[in-house]
Amino acid sequence: MGVRNVSIFISDPINFSAAFRVRLGRVWHIADQLNLFSPSWINSTRFVLDTNRGKVRREHYSETNSETDLAIFVRDGNSIPFPDFPEHLDIPGELEVMLWKEYGRAKV
Repeated sequence: MGVRNVSIFISDPINFSAAFRVRLGRVWHIADQLNLFSPSWINSTRFVLDTNRGKVRREHYSETNSETDLAIFVRDGNSIPFPDFPEHLDIPGELEVMLWKEYGRAKV
C-alpha cells in the first residue's frame, strides 16, 4: 500500500478503546504474515505495547493466563502483566470495508 511502518503500536487497554484492539494471538499472526509474505523492508516492523513499566515487544512475551486473560511479558527480569483483549469481543472486520475498497461498483 506504499506505507512504510517502523513500529505498530498495540492499543492501550483503556475505556472506549475496544474498536482499536485485537487479541495478542491475532497480533502475533499478523506479524508472522508480514514476515512471511512481504518485502524485507517491512520485516523490520516492530509490534510494540505500552505498559506501566515502559514499552514491551513480542520478544518479551512469556505467556497468557487463560483464566484471567492477562498476558505476561518479562523484561529486565520483571514480570509485566498486560490485559489481553477478551476473545468474545475480538471479531475481525471485513477487509474490503477497512481498506475502503469498492468492488463491483463503477468509480465516478
